[in-house]
Amino acid sequence: MRLPVQFKNTTLNPNHGTWVAGVISAKTGNNMGIAGIASAAGIDVMSISLEYGNNLFAAYAADGIEKAADLGADVINLSWAYNTSSIISDAIDYALANGRLGKGCVIVASSGNSSTNSSISFPSAYPGVIAVGSTSYDGKRKTPTSPDGGSWYSNYGAGLDIVAPGVKIKTTGIGDTYPTISNSGTSLAAAQVSAVAALVLAKSYYLSYEDVAFILEKSARKTIPGFTNTSNKEYGTWSYNVGYGLLDTYAALSFAASTTSNGSLSISGANSLSASGSGYVGTTLTASPSNTNYTYIWSGVFNGSCDRWAISPSGGYGHGPSANVSVYFGSGDTGGTLLITCRAYNGTSYIGAYTHYLNVAP
Repeated sequence: MRLPVQFKNTTLNPNHGTWVAGVISAKTGNNMGIAGIASAAGIDVMSISLEYGNNLFAAYAADGIEKAADLGADVINLSWAYNTSSIISDAIDYALANGRLGKGCVIVASSGNSSTNSSISFPSAYPGVIAVGSTSYDGKRKTPTSPDGGSWYSNYGAGLDIVAPGVKIKTTGIGDTYPTISNSGTSLAAAQVSAVAALVLAKSYYLSYEDVAFILEKSARKTIPGFTNTSNKEYGTWSYNVGYGLLDTYAALSFAASTTSNGSLSISGANSLSASGSGYVGTTLTASPSNTNYTYIWSGVFNGSCDRWAISPSGGYGHGPSANVSVYFGSGDTGGTLLITCRAYNGTSYIGAYTHYLNVAP
């Protein structure tokens, strides 16, 4: 059974919100206009309109994000850009930590439309948010020289996660105009990623927001024009122009369907560490099962006070089954809890994820 997936659409204006919502959830089976990507998944769409340009925009946006998390939204689409704002950042942190009963809302945002290098827009640049750029007819990143013309380009560079088509996307419009409406921009590309994120959760609802990001980015298509200047990052091969690659719905859903329960992976090792005053303390954690054919991806979040901490996984590209964890305390640090997550992937299937809680104190 597919569980209903709620979708939260934060909009700049009614027209823009209708375009974005149509890509995701326009009704199917009525022989009219278009069908949204996730229209058959039984999703509910929540739309919260924002007054763009209003000096209270940040407060409205933050309130909308938190309200979406509190109302049970699984995916939050942010097809807009704004100045970096601590109020909005705090709201995103809240949705990532508390949404979906602690699994975190999946938050998707457009990278921006000015073809700016190494400057994707906020909030897409914020940690935990899936930053989406757009491609043109030629399959390359949308630029001022793309064959389609037009003035909506895709920001790129550090922080870009994935791309999706973003030129003349057919969608819905206000006043029964939807059969002829087409629009361009990273807003429409982000809507496609949000829709596929909803479908991924319909396949495997227990996944965390990090799991969904991993699945979308690991399954992205890399055999596309312009995939140059690549490097290996946390989730594999990555490019400044297109991030981890082009959104691949079929591959993402196949990957999601291959996931096993969270109980299939575990982490063994110390549960607590204590230093004698300020200084260094460390330990080694090991994932089980340990398999040379698996890729292990380690990450962590520290809640508390320390001078610095690090996770150093073993193996090629730091993707081995064990990881050295180190924490350094300075004078006045009070310690806290290090939440360490490991994800395992065997080349075709996502084995699962496990979070280990390590209490540390000076």
